[in-house]
Amino acid sequence: MSERYPRLEINTNYQKENVEAVIKRCEKCNVTITGIIKGVNGIPEITKAYIDGGIKSIGTSRLEQIENLAGNKQGISIMLIRTPMLSEIEDVISLTDVSLNTELEVIIALNEEAKRQGKIHKIILMADIGDLREGFWDKEELLDAAQLIEEKFDNLYLEGVGTNVGCYGALEPTVETLEKLSSIAEKVEYRIGRKLNIVSGGASSSLMRIWDQDMPEKINHLRIGGEVMLAHTNRVVYGYDMSDLHYDVFRLKAEIVRVKTITDKYGNKRKEAVLDLGLLDYCNADALYSVEKGIKIRETFDDYTVVDIEDDSKDYEIGDILTFALSYGALVYLTKSRSVKLAFV
Repeated sequence: MSERYPRLEINTNYQKENVEAVIKRCEKCNVTITGIIKGVNGIPEITKAYIDGGIKSIGTSRLEQIENLAGNKQGISIMLIRTPMLSEIEDVISLTDVSLNTELEVIIALNEEAKRQGKIHKIILMADIGDLREGFWDKEELLDAAQLIEEKFDNLYLEGVGTNVGCYGALEPTVETLEKLSSIAEKVEYRIGRKLNIVSGGASSSLMRIWDQDMPEKINHLRIGGEVMLAHTNRVVYGYDMSDLHYDVFRLKAEIVRVKTITDKYGNKRKEAVLDLGLLDYCNADALYSVEKGIKIRETFDDYTVVDIEDDSKDYEIGDILTFALSYGALVYLTKSRSVKLAFV
């Protein structure tokens, strides 16, 4: 049977090597990482590559992505990287070991459910240090919640504190920004009278502090997904040298279904190719990058992608295959699209 397109080729060995490289870098700053699988919709092969690469903690924002893993964790800690919904408290306790939390009402419900299931659930209290997406804004309220967990909730354990940067409020993970989290962690430790196991300084964007080797000493944990898989944001947006990571863990391959010559509004003739995939598969054309340098995406539709092939030296025909690199946004959609075949290489 011939290969089917469009297809997303995934090199799991490259993914494993990326994990190993990031762990090695993080160890120099005494930082551990949780491998995030939400960006690939929990593909089991990627989860395995994380674990084979040395990851001891897997995290996601979607419980359905960890249902299979939770039954056979083999020493892997499972983290829910968002505040739980009240409607899913039972599943949070049964499927995960630790969750990020902001709301006291939810924390109370977690304690009650953990008691019912006979478990101890670990809590990371999130602090909003300016990104405005999640976390306690009132730091006294956070300290009070920490003390309550420590002294009153027998089925919860305060594992640590964390923050989010680089998302909603576009707050960059500078040394000064992350030192705010360090200060909060110190205040929590003073209030409860012991050290915290985790001070989680954000996600993939915080890797710039690892690359610069200036992570505040108190920060000892990051939640890393997209950058281990794509090495894209810190490289393309922030200009960091990520050359010790593979950029091509994922490659999208699409088939040409039509070749045509058009006349643009300036009277110039251009050669175009139509591909049999569209916004339903990858959401945003800006998230795809042609590997063939002479090819540019011209128009996008729900079902088709039109590319300009005039400047490419190859004489393309119907049935030929074009290859694209991708950013995080496209990865999320492509790994969920039923029209895109996944091929592990």
